[in-house]
Amino acid sequence: MRNQILLFSLLLIMTSCTSYLVQYQVYTVKSDLKQGNGSLKYENEDCILHYNLWAEGGNPGFVMENKTDSDIFVLMDRSFYIHNGIAYNYYNNREITEGYASTYHESINIDGKVIYPYYSIFSPIDATKKVGYSTNHVSSITVKEEPVICIPPHSAKYIPVYYRISDETLYQDGETKIENSPYIFRNRISYSLNDDDYIKHIENKFWVSDIEDIKPNPQKTVNSVKENKDKNNRASVNKILSESPNKFYIEYYE
Repeated sequence: MRNQILLFSLLLIMTSCTSYLVQYQVYTVKSDLKQGNGSLKYENEDCILHYNLWAEGGNPGFVMENKTDSDIFVLMDRSFYIHNGIAYNYYNNREITEGYASTYHESINIDGKVIYPYYSIFSPIDATKKVGYSTNHVSSITVKEEPVICIPPHSAKYIPVYYRISDETLYQDGETKIENSPYIFRNRISYSLNDDDYIKHIENKFWVSDIEDIKPNPQKTVNSVKENKDKNNRASVNKILSESPNKFYIEYYE
């Protein structure tokens, strides 16, 4: 019996010490949008849309600026995220619990503004100010999705899209054309001015044009039991992977 316990303990130690190399796949995305200072931009006579896709799994959400002297009403119940031909509703009448534990590196920096993508109750913060928003709070707030979002004149709001571009690694490497791109996605946005009956539409299209495997440090390993989700390392990871608004990445282990 004692020998069995010793054998079991040895196997447990050997299993817990198993380690894997941290690796990344970086996806480059093309679109017809202009790439500016920290964002991909779309602009018409009413508004400016800023995209920053850079996040683990990709973030198709966007910041919408109202250029007009009127209120812009974004019709979330008539807007869609379309991924490889499948349309997903922006609005699903969900109740979303938003926590307060966040860090600077989980934010999006767009044209000098820091936007918190997963905490839409926050307003944009001036990036020149200290924004060390790392806390130990376990507090949370539950908010209900709105079917219509109002953006006042000459102001901006972050419009979250609660879908990732990808959740899995793809075993291919190199450039792809739009005809055989693994991911083609669109944001179709419906809106009106001053809540009138005339509805306008914006449709921004993106596609993955390149996939690159990156092994930043062959010596860096993680324990199979301990999850490697240290957000304090995100700044160095972003630098290694050449952070860009037209890219996103997936972290995996080998």
